Amino acid sequence: QDAVPTPSPAATGGTGAPHPSTRVVGGRPCTPRSQPWQAALFKDLRLRCGGTLVHPRWVLSAAHCYAQGPMMVRLGEYDLGRLDGTEQFRLVNRLVRHPRYNHTAKEHDLMLVQLRRPANLGPAVRVLPLATRCPAAGTPCLVSGWGTTTSPQEVVEVVCHWVDPKVEDLGPKWRGRLW
Repeated sequence: QDAVPTPSPAATGGTGAPHPSTRVVGGRPCTPRSQPWQAALFKDLRLRCGGTLVHPRWVLSAAHCYAQGPMMVRLGEYDLGRLDGTEQFRLVNRLVRHPRYNHTAKEHDLMLVQLRRPANLGPAVRVLPLATRCPAAGTPCLVSGWGTTTSPQEVVEVVCHWVDPKVEDLGPKWRGRLW
């Protein structure tokens, strides 16, 4: 494992979140190891954003989470306030923002995070199987992470939470713009 210090629960306040009206809030605590693709992106020992392991060396996150300087990813994580032996710490090799990312309009808010070393896949760390087509409107989906569970709220949850929104029909105007 990369030699990286572990942040304390008090240091897990996130930054760079969108305006409260665009946040996913609410939800319930995840069951440990139920989201093995969930990643936590840290800058200066503070939780910056969540992400999804899409390949043993790549995490998909949001472009607004970009930061200069060294960053670290924690995988196999459930409770950011304690270690349970399933965690993997990886230093970030590089960040690749979507070439058409627009900070002001929040368009193409995607970023790939390349890990310096690949993740060791197992029960607590897995790659998310990606969809091969867009789901139909009304399809249940799942969103997880360590963000706030109420809005407005400044304290970030230490334990992973999830919500189950439905896919919305955004119409032809939005097709392709979310990617």
